[in-house]
Amino acid sequence: MFANFDQNKNGKLSEQEFVHSVINGLYHDFDLNNDGKVTKKEFFQHSKDKKQAKVEYPKLDPQNKGFISLDSVKKFPPLIDELKLAFKQLDSQGKGFVTLKDLQSQ
Repeated sequence: MFANFDQNKNGKLSEQEFVHSVINGLYHDFDLNNDGKVTKKEFFQHSKDKKQAKVEYPKLDPQNKGFISLDSVKKFPPLIDELKLAFKQLDSQGKGFVTLKDLQSQ
C-alpha cells in the first residue's frame, strides 16, 4: 500500500502524496459500486457519524447533483486541513516527509 502512495518511488511520502493518496483511498472506499461516483446513498451508508454526514454532504455536492465527484473531495478544505494535520503528526520530526517506518510506528 505504501508503494502505491509513494508516487515518485523515493521511499518517502510528501505531504502532497499523503493527502492525495488518502483522499483517493477514501473516495474509492465510499464508492461502493465502483462507478466513479459517490452517491448520497453510498455516502450515508459508509459514514459512521450520520449527523455529521448530513452537514458535510451538501458541502461536497453543492450543485445537488446526487453524487460527489472526486474533484469536489480534492477541493474540500476541511478534509484537506485535517489530512495536513495528520501528516504533521506523523512527521513529528518536521522532515517534510514520512516513511513506511513512521507510519508503522503509529
